[in-house]
Amino acid sequence: MGKFYEMFEMDAHVGHDILGLEYMKGEQPHCGFPEKNYENQAAKLVAAGLRVVAIEQTETPEMLAERNRHAKVKEKVVRREVVQVLTCGTVVDPDMLHFRQQRTSWLLCLCEMASVSTEASRSGDSAITTKFGACLVDASTGRMLLGQWEDDLTISQLRRVLVEFRPVEVIYEKGQLSSRTVSCIRNLCQPRLATLSSEEWWGGARTGLEISKANYFGAVDVNSGEIVGWPQAIRTCVELESNGDMALAAFGGSVYYLQKCLVDNQVVPLGQVHILPDVASQW
Repeated sequence: MGKFYEMFEMDAHVGHDILGLEYMKGEQPHCGFPEKNYENQAAKLVAAGLRVVAIEQTETPEMLAERNRHAKVKEKVVRREVVQVLTCGTVVDPDMLHFRQQRTSWLLCLCEMASVSTEASRSGDSAITTKFGACLVDASTGRMLLGQWEDDLTISQLRRVLVEFRPVEVIYEKGQLSSRTVSCIRNLCQPRLATLSSEEWWGGARTGLEISKANYFGAVDVNSGEIVGWPQAIRTCVELESNGDMALAAFGGSVYYLQKCLVDNQVVPLGQVHILPDVASQW
């Protein structure tokens, strides 16, 4: 509020326990800190695995009066809006990167589907394996890595990816990762886990439409149908159709999450999208 950030109710208890803030007087639990301390305090909360949402006043009383002059329903409170959303995998502010415990804080979007293994289908057997689609994002540099692969019965490829990149945050469609996969992620990385609803999860086909709509890289040419200006990695996913659909869906999940965190336009248009090296040979 003004030049002072305040935290209320349960958030106030978090501020007291993690930031060491003193409770303010009053019946409602609340505490706060000066605006000049925001970066440092927010970084501590993010380092603790929490999501930070900053809400600020975005109009003056004079602007409110002008807005009410033309409105049928008069409002009494100046407008406040979400101006920043921070998680451990989506920080882009250089002044807030000092909290990181490792050089790169990867965000991983993952999707999973059970399938009959390629070798088993050729031999007539019915061994069930798992297909994964993945998108790794380093929001601080804009680097994004896409991959899709058919894993073995011990999901060793996924384990290699988790060990190599050590994602600090993993996002996925709610209810669409197996308990085995979630346990593997927790045991190897202990990341912050976040889910997207089925309405928020675009899937492969819709991802292409949403990318065009947002015009991150340029639109699809209406006359030729050619994808203009898109990074080669994304074009590869589109051209491979079912063999790239899960990777494209994971990319879409990442972009949607970056949108929710208000940093998509700082990350995606950089176009630093590449194929995940470990799985490039499978494509």
